[in-house]
Amino acid sequence: MIRQIRNLAPSCLERDVARDSNLDLSDVVAGYGATRILHGVSFVVPPNAVTLLIGRNGSGKSTLLKSMFGLADLFSGTVRLGRHDLTSLSIADRILRGVRYVPQSGGVFGSLRVEENLQLAASLADRDRLQTTIGEIFELFPALKSIRSKRAGELSGGQQRLLAFAMGTMTRPAFLLVDEPSAGLSPLLARQVIQHLGQIRDQQKTGILLVEQNVKEGCRVADYIYLLRDGHLHWHGLPDELLSQPSLAAFL
Repeated sequence: MIRQIRNLAPSCLERDVARDSNLDLSDVVAGYGATRILHGVSFVVPPNAVTLLIGRNGSGKSTLLKSMFGLADLFSGTVRLGRHDLTSLSIADRILRGVRYVPQSGGVFGSLRVEENLQLAASLADRDRLQTTIGEIFELFPALKSIRSKRAGELSGGQQRLLAFAMGTMTRPAFLLVDEPSAGLSPLLARQVIQHLGQIRDQQKTGILLVEQNVKEGCRVADYIYLLRDGHLHWHGLPDELLSQPSLAAFL
């Protein structure tokens, strides 16, 4: 199966083009089963930037990420990466096109060692570059290098979040979808984890769509913000505009 997927893999040139393209949602209606949670949402995630998605619990933030990655039911609308329509693609093919997803919790294999988790995450990457890529990942996440032989289940919550990010970047995605990375972490660890997203953007030129309840911390790395309310796009603008508007203070 992996061999068949590799035969359909985009060329390096196509991946480079994707890295300079937008990730677009157009009139997306999505949910689970018969339940509609998103109601005609359209917006653009630009490349090489952190886009922060905020909103109260139940507003549809996680569903939006999952609909972009093929984990929610898409009833209508489209998801596109540049000129490529991702709407009907499998998760494996979305990864090959350059989109990766980091869930709110988990995302690591507790019985495997840190380096084994990274190798597994790189299973769709070129094997000839595997060790080089892992070396680069340890440069980006130096805290993981000293614990590379530890099992993921033995790591702290913050270390597991960093490992999940590292796994998400193993195939050098054009876009990384990150759901609530600071959930359950201390304020200090939360800040460190979110700062790593800025480093991923800057060093790997990756576009990031970040769902984060800690809006103030998210604003530290965000280039642009979208606000969801009851499955509809309610507001969008720059971090400074959000922080300066009293009517939006309830989200801080």
